Amino acid sequence: MIDMGIFSGLLLVSDFDGTLIGSDKKISGENLEAIRYFTENGGLFSGATGRTQFNLRMYLEGLPLDTPYILYNGACLYDFSAGTMLRMMPLKREPIMSIMNAIMARFPSVCIHLYTPRDLFLVNPLGREDWHLTVEKQSFQQGDAGQIGEPWIKMLFFEENELLRKIQAIIAEADKSGDYHTFFSDETYLEVTRRGVNKGSALIELKEELKGKVRKVIAIGDYLNDLEMLEQADIKVAPMNAHPKIKRLADHITAPHDSHAIAALIAWLERSVKQSR
Repeated sequence: MIDMGIFSGLLLVSDFDGTLIGSDKKISGENLEAIRYFTENGGLFSGATGRTQFNLRMYLEGLPLDTPYILYNGACLYDFSAGTMLRMMPLKREPIMSIMNAIMARFPSVCIHLYTPRDLFLVNPLGREDWHLTVEKQSFQQGDAGQIGEPWIKMLFFEENELLRKIQAIIAEADKSGDYHTFFSDETYLEVTRRGVNKGSALIELKEELKGKVRKVIAIGDYLNDLEMLEQADIKVAPMNAHPKIKRLADHITAPHDSHAIAALIAWLERSVKQSR
C-alpha cells in the first residue's frame, strides 16, 4: 500500500545540540509533537549528532527510532530499534597516537576524549576537567590510550579555542598521508575522525540504507560540523542561532533552537508542500 501522507518520501535529518535540543538541555514538547505529526503523515526522521548511542539515550523518549541515526559526528550509523551499529569507520591508530602524545607533552592541560564502541576514555591524566561531562552525568573511564584495544571511533580535544587551533595545526602538519579529518563541533571542542568521515558521508550511507523510500532530504544543523551534512541535503536549513557560515549555506532559516526550531521547520515544510500541489 502506497503511503499518501503529505510528507511521504521526505527524510528530515536533525542535529541535536543547538538545534533540536534547547539551551535548557531539553527537547521541547512542541518539537516532539511536530516530529510525531511529520512521521504519522509519511515522513521519515533521523538524528545526526556527535553524541554516542549512550549519551543520546536521555533524549530519545518520544522520538521515532525506526530510521537509523548518525552518531559520533558521522563515524557511526546506528539502528536504535535493533541496538546495533550498521556502519562504523574507526580511526587509523598511527600516526594519531604519536601525534596525541606529542600534543599532551606540549599542552598538558588539554582534556582528550577517546571513544570506543562501548566506552568513553579520558586519556590525558593531567587534562583539565570537561564540565560538560559533569553537567550531563556522562560516564567515562580514565585510560591509557596504548592499552585500549577496541576500535577508536573518534577523538576529541577540550580546551580554549585559541589552543585548540594550535592543536589543529599540529595535527595537519603531522598528518602527512591525510588520514584524519579535524573539525570544530563547538568553540571548545576539536574533533578527529577518519579521513572522509563526517555527517555528510554518513548521510550518503543513510540514503543508501533507505533507498527507494526517500525522494528528498531536508537537513538542519547549527554548527560547523553540520556543514557537510547540509551540503548533501536537497533542502538545507539552519536555526536562527546557527553559525554564520551555516546560515549562509542554508536555503531556509527557521526559528532558533530555544523557540522550537524543528516544529517551525515542519510547519514551513507543510506550507511548502501544500503550495506546490
